[in-house]
Amino acid sequence: MTIIDRNEMDNTHKVTLIGGGLDEVPHAYKNKEMMMQSQHQLVDIVGKFIPTIVRMDGDPIIGGKRK
Repeated sequence: MTIIDRNEMDNTHKVTLIGGGLDEVPHAYKNKEMMMQSQHQLVDIVGKFIPTIVRMDGDPIIGGKRK
């Protein structure tokens, strides 16, 4: 995935990303719906979080700050 791909995906899903690198794209994570279903014996779902503004760590390659 490129930065352009990530930005298009964010726009499609109406997500505002403030910072963050390509390691933060949704494809880097497991599908939360599938994970919750596979663990249904262990959890009770009481709500669902759908972020519309996300603040991640900056990408040092494209202007973020190294720690």
